[in-house]
Amino acid sequence: MRAKTLADILRVADPSPLNEGNFDEYYVDCSLSRGDDAIKKLETLFLNSKDSPQKILFYGHKGCGKSTELVRLIRKIKNDFFIVNYSISDELDLYTICYEDLIFESMRQLYEQAAEQGLKLKDDVLDDIYKWLSSIEIQEIKNKTKGVKAEVGIGGRLLPWLFSEIKGHIQFATQVKETVTTFLSRRFSEFSIYCNILIREVSKLAQKPVLIIIEDLDKADLDKGQEIFLNHPRQITSLDAHMIYTIPVPLIYSPSYRTILSYFEAEYALPMIKIKNIDGTACTKGQEYIKKIINKRLDLSLLGPGVLDKLIEKSGGVLRGLVDILKDTALNALSENTTITMETLNKSLDKARNTFKHSLSGPRVDEYYNRLEEVCKNKKNPKQDHILMELLHGLCVLQYNGKTWYDVHPLVKEIVDGRRKSRKKDNG
Repeated sequence: MRAKTLADILRVADPSPLNEGNFDEYYVDCSLSRGDDAIKKLETLFLNSKDSPQKILFYGHKGCGKSTELVRLIRKIKNDFFIVNYSISDELDLYTICYEDLIFESMRQLYEQAAEQGLKLKDDVLDDIYKWLSSIEIQEIKNKTKGVKAEVGIGGRLLPWLFSEIKGHIQFATQVKETVTTFLSRRFSEFSIYCNILIREVSKLAQKPVLIIIEDLDKADLDKGQEIFLNHPRQITSLDAHMIYTIPVPLIYSPSYRTILSYFEAEYALPMIKIKNIDGTACTKGQEYIKKIINKRLDLSLLGPGVLDKLIEKSGGVLRGLVDILKDTALNALSENTTITMETLNKSLDKARNTFKHSLSGPRVDEYYNRLEEVCKNKKNPKQDHILMELLHGLCVLQYNGKTWYDVHPLVKEIVDGRRKSRKKDNG
């Protein structure tokens, strides 16, 4: 329901992706302002490649709307595919994630969804998977399964518990996690065989191919993304299912990216909503689309003069950041028993700006600011190295129209400009 009071804004200013329950109420198709419709292309690809599993890399800045657009894709093709869609950040620890975790969790999610939809998986399939997984040397599993007879149907009874037991060790990074991942890594060829047996069984019963969508890998530390995609592309593309992986934007600029891409059928980008052009002039089309997004969620009369335009301008087109600032601004107004004005907005912008400033501190501070200065001057072809990768990962630098051009986030640019002026003043 559209917000009509300041308190309502706290409810509707939710940075979470849209879902099936609120998609029709809040969604705005911004493909024209993005410059490309990646979802339409993905829909066309999948519908014309049902019998040939497609492994896809999908990327875009954190908070640009990838998860919401993937919901749009699912709505378009859900009748043609058995779709397993999950956020890795909701299920596992992003700080300890590894490729073995991804494949195991995909297998667990597939099994659970098949069970929820009432698919009667064969006893021999479940029994074989159970026996193989229960051979992992985990004492809790050995204690539970000791004396259990290997009879027909044992998998159907104990596999849900076994999946949950193993996931618990993986999710909470217990000492046993290393035992699990070592087992899965050393016997990965066997593991992938059992995964594919399950995939084929589900596909056969559902009478449609399986599509697995793994979201939020782009939120993991850059080192984790590199470990998974650079070092183990063969393993993560080994399943006989269509798959979509969200890959961190900075890895697109890695010297080894072409090697990663060789294991995948295609890559698709979700460009930012462009709110200004490369020459700094306003991009009216993009700004109007963002106004439509906000108007879907709240009565614009709740925002004081100039607030909406400045909010959009300072967001850089990052939707999640915009919603976060809007929510904080409404909270400021409620706390101070006032309305949303430029003053309450500026307090929230100061808070967001300080968060960026803290991210630019540390031993590489001079390298960060030097590269930001370069991007301000050279938006089409800044130096591609680990410094730019980190700035992209932290949203300090944004890319527009796919890979066409870059710009410094508006709030970060204010920090850069202030630092430059302060240094000039200090130098007389």
